[in-house]
Amino acid sequence: MAMAWVDYDQNANSFEASYNISSVTDVSTGIFRLNFATNMSSNRYVCAGMADDNRDLSIERGGGTLPTVSDVTIECRYTTTLDDQPQNTVVIFGS
Repeated sequence: MAMAWVDYDQNANSFEASYNISSVTDVSTGIFRLNFATNMSSNRYVCAGMADDNRDLSIERGGGTLPTVSDVTIECRYTTTLDDQPQNTVVIFGS
């Protein structure tokens, strides 16, 4: 079972739907932080996701910060360039 998930529009800085996400912080272009409503039991969890604007994109954990029990920072890139996207979907598995 997923511990958290979100459908986030970084262009509008809003999330359409979520589970266990209290808020999303737009850090900078292509970087946003997911803040958990209920903390994880440890910082050892897995994030997976995708972004969509009809291009091949990757979402990866990063932003120069390590994940914590209360939040995780996500980077969205098109090739090697950080890029804001209208639809970012991220799911988190762990405990």
